[in-house]
Amino acid sequence: MYVRFLASGDYEGIHALDVATQREYRGETWEGLNEDQQNELLWTSVDDFPLHLASGMSFVAEEDGVIVGFLIVFVEPVMKDPQVYVEGIAVAATHRRRGIAGALYAALREVAKARGVTKVLPDISLDNEASQKLHEKQGFVLTQRIEARLEL
Repeated sequence: MYVRFLASGDYEGIHALDVATQREYRGETWEGLNEDQQNELLWTSVDDFPLHLASGMSFVAEEDGVIVGFLIVFVEPVMKDPQVYVEGIAVAATHRRRGIAGALYAALREVAKARGVTKVLPDISLDNEASQKLHEKQGFVLTQRIEARLEL
């Protein structure tokens, strides 16, 4: 397994992994959603992929030519203190507990520090204990918050 920067040809691989991990995480609820509702929950979209590429700080983990993990981010370009927002991190169920998520975050930390980023900000679902444990292990300080959204 090796970690590399996200590349232009990676969309299908990360999208398939995103769908698989969301299906696993959401269980029967996933199957009851229509396509638009499912797409709303995915981190990967054709529209957002160029932003993840342009960040220069999104990564994939690959084994034998297959993407087995990803960490995708976007950068807030006008912040006083540069910050990176983690859109999503996922590892294939068959490859968990092998340090892949840690390797993806290590790659992000190295590049982000070199570029003067001061904060990395993931969104973690309040009911996702595995993600909470992963992020605590990576040194994140977990805060409880509820996200609100106004669509215009």
